[in-house]
Amino acid sequence: MSHAAPAAGYQYEGAELDIFEHAVNWKRYWSARIAPYVHGDVLEVGAGIGANTGLFASLPFRSWTCLEPDAALLARIQLPASPRYHTHTGTTASLGTAATFDSILYIDLLEHI
Repeated sequence: MSHAAPAAGYQYEGAELDIFEHAVNWKRYWSARIAPYVHGDVLEVGAGIGANTGLFASLPFRSWTCLEPDAALLARIQLPASPRYHTHTGTTASLGTAATFDSILYIDLLEHI
């Protein structure tokens, strides 16, 4: 697991992430629909506290990068002990042009754009 420098001290102001973590029926519904398209090197943009990351642990992806601009939220993510998982504090712009992914996930982010 790797960590990058914080994204200019960004701090998320919402309090709903801990509540949404327990929305198991909703998560089961949408994750089943997108699972066939999640493969290869995966980027999860706005990973938050990692509430969605574990839903895909059984998929045959090569690598999974959790990208989150709030370092405090990213620190709360509990990832399996595996070299396939990585974390990065920042935004898509902070990844640089060399970073490439087969699947890019924006889950529960529309309200933040």
